Amino acid sequence: MVQIVAPDDLARQLEGTEGTVELVDANGNRLGTLTRPPSAEDVRIASERRAADRSGMTTEELVNRLNAAESR
Repeated sequence: MVQIVAPDDLARQLEGTEGTVELVDANGNRLGTLTRPPSAEDVRIASERRAADRSGMTTEELVNRLNAAESR
């Protein structure tokens, strides 16, 4: 695995982000994406939802719901 050390200013920017970050060069060419690991709060929320034992959607139901929202 290649390891790249981010300059301090970039590291500070990345630390303050949520979700996925797209990394681009000075010309706007995509270099890749970075996804932050889940926070302790993310894990707590997921654990509560799992413990509630509520039924969810199947993958097919989710895809149908997303397709319906897209066609509006």
